[in-house]
Amino acid sequence: MPKRAYTFHPVFYLALAATFLIYSVGLGGPFILDDEFNLAPLKSWLAGQIGWREVVFDNASGPLGRPVSMLSFLFSAWIGGVYPYHYKLGNLIVHLGCGALIALLLQRLLRKDARLSAYATVLAAGAAALWLLHPLHASTVLYSVQRMAQLSCLFTLAAVLAYVCGRERLAAGQLRAACVWLFLAMPLLWLLGMLSKENAAVTSALCLVLELAYFSRDARARKVLAWFYLFALAVPLLAAAVVVAVKPGLVFAGYELRDFDLGQRLLTQPRALMAYIGLFLLPRGSELGLFTDGFAASTSLFAPVSTALSIAALIAISAFAIAWRKRSPGFLAGWFFFLVAHAVESSILPLELYYEHRNYLPSVGLFLALIALLAPIVQRCQRSGAARAAALAAWALAAVALGFSTYQQARIWSSKD
Repeated sequence: MPKRAYTFHPVFYLALAATFLIYSVGLGGPFILDDEFNLAPLKSWLAGQIGWREVVFDNASGPLGRPVSMLSFLFSAWIGGVYPYHYKLGNLIVHLGCGALIALLLQRLLRKDARLSAYATVLAAGAAALWLLHPLHASTVLYSVQRMAQLSCLFTLAAVLAYVCGRERLAAGQLRAACVWLFLAMPLLWLLGMLSKENAAVTSALCLVLELAYFSRDARARKVLAWFYLFALAVPLLAAAVVVAVKPGLVFAGYELRDFDLGQRLLTQPRALMAYIGLFLLPRGSELGLFTDGFAASTSLFAPVSTALSIAALIAISAFAIAWRKRSPGFLAGWFFFLVAHAVESSILPLELYYEHRNYLPSVGLFLALIALLAPIVQRCQRSGAARAAALAAWALAAVALGFSTYQQARIWSSKD
């Protein structure tokens, strides 16, 4: 295991404070849409009409009931009653926690890239700061019920971080410690993520992405990892395939209520993914928000033509990431982290076509990929004080721009109108 300490750069603490102040503007906003359905049992609990077990275990939002999320809502209700402020404050606290885990995870990963290791701490802090401030996440933080997505992200990040810790110990020959991380800590955190929201199902696949990008494997490592991925990936995939084959209605019945079918959804998602990337790189207030009914379904490869262009772009970027995997493991890891993290809500399930909150976890991969693309600039900063000053100025400008855009979104979310 590496002996270097993993700490937070001071810039990260400044970002935490700035994020809290910016989002505090929107904490007084109202409940909306799915909030009423999911949080209604809390009012009954506060009135003494039902017990806490009904609140925690009788939710019907997902197949697993999401009891961890409901327990967290119960805590918010216990503190603040029926007022939205305390629910949104809880979301903001989870958001800050996710940012901290991102900083720690990226720091460990960047230290494995020779081009970036010298600046791993500051790069990880800078990326986590921009993630915290990015307006793409405003509708996740300030929409109370999206704490489910937040907690799923929190525990998924913690599980992936546990996997990385276990792999570092396995590489260092510490077999017992490695097995504790891989076969105890990681599955427990994964389970908590699944019981928050089912998006966490991708956790073991995300671990595999990082494994292929960053780690080498000797005979002992292969044996341990074979058992890990047998139970963490192969068995769950086989079980899911059996469920789809035996009872397809459990997965596809929802299409009866949609104005698009499975084929149209699959054709549409590449356009959605490219739209998400566009908002990540250049967030535009007019295109941010909760109401996305205007995102039309693709009916064929060329209707609209952006369907074929988006598919071609995704294939080209993936091919580039694979071809450059040895030179830029961070780009490979970040790009496929983004794609895999979208695998639940951007694939076959009969969900709405487009929601920006689906990027809460996947955007971590985009930040990692972006850092890898900027590696030549980082190397130049190692040799030139002027380059370092320019890079710092560019980062500060991006942070201010993102923070201001998020502030504008928070003001909108604070308004009942």
